[in-house]
Amino acid sequence: MVKPNNKASMEEIRAEIKRKSRTVEVLNRDEQATMLFKALKSSPRNYAILMVMLQTGVRVGELVGLVFDDIMIGGHFKTALTVRAETSKSGREREIPISKRLKDVLQDYVTGYQLKQRAIRAEDPLFQQTNKVQPLSTRQVERIVAKISKEAIGRKIHPHILRHTFGTNTSRVAPIRVVMELLGHTNIASTQIYLHPNSVDLKQAVDKLE
Repeated sequence: MVKPNNKASMEEIRAEIKRKSRTVEVLNRDEQATMLFKALKSSPRNYAILMVMLQTGVRVGELVGLVFDDIMIGGHFKTALTVRAETSKSGREREIPISKRLKDVLQDYVTGYQLKQRAIRAEDPLFQQTNKVQPLSTRQVERIVAKISKEAIGRKIHPHILRHTFGTNTSRVAPIRVVMELLGHTNIASTQIYLHPNSVDLKQAVDKLE
């Protein structure tokens, strides 16, 4: 469990929110769907990558550090994805529940992996380089996301925007402390940026006036 930093003063929290609120960008639902469709046509691996990031909010460094053992045990899927302490930015392990939708995508991905006559070893990278049992680099994932987003929605985005999207989506249906735990934040100020309205929220509010 990630313990919040209760020592942060209100001034520090306000300063952190003000600093980050200027840079937070998220995808609306249409953009998410369009990117996922494009990723699906690209490859099962790329589709699974985007789904994991949009459904769990993991950082790109945490994503490339995932191994099969983080989602499976004894050949069966776990109910939660494990972000191990050695790959987590905070240095603390956390568990992120796997939704049914994500589980279905991961099952298809793993089945396709096995059909290529690859034996699954617990310590092998979940997302690998083409024809190599080597993990993707963060730069490679950044290129994958940028290429898919450019083709799908007309602009290049960084994988962290997928994390911001997850944070924003979950903040609308869960308490801030739950969002904080899921994202692996140690300071609640880092999480409170998702409570502030973004351009999508503003547009939707105006649209409802029609």
